[in-house]
Amino acid sequence: TNGNIAYEVIGIRPTYEQIFTSIDGQAWSLWCEGKGTEFIDPVFKDAATSTSNQMLRCLHIGFLCIQEDPATRPTMSTVVLMLGNDSVDLPLPTQSASFGENVVDSSRRCSSVITSVASEITT
Repeated sequence: TNGNIAYEVIGIRPTYEQIFTSIDGQAWSLWCEGKGTEFIDPVFKDAATSTSNQMLRCLHIGFLCIQEDPATRPTMSTVVLMLGNDSVDLPLPTQSASFGENVVDSSRRCSSVITSVASEITT
């Protein structure tokens, strides 16, 4: 990312934790802005709409799996069910604490956007 390039230009190398926190935060921000497809690799993004919808569903499930409170994370059997059955409704994820210092409220939900994205995925 541009932030990582800036570190390298001035001779500071970011840690892996900083890089992954940046990626996680970017994915969450794009998701909340209703731009989750921008996080998808362009090779796949231009594929059929059904492929993009499947990838958005996987991103949604991924957010559910990294929620801060382990009690709110789905079990692996539930994840398998969610991945294998598009008719299973997905709960709204909360923003994980792993998204770094920019997190104002770790329970923040971007529900209005997620709800609209979820309805697009199921149609």
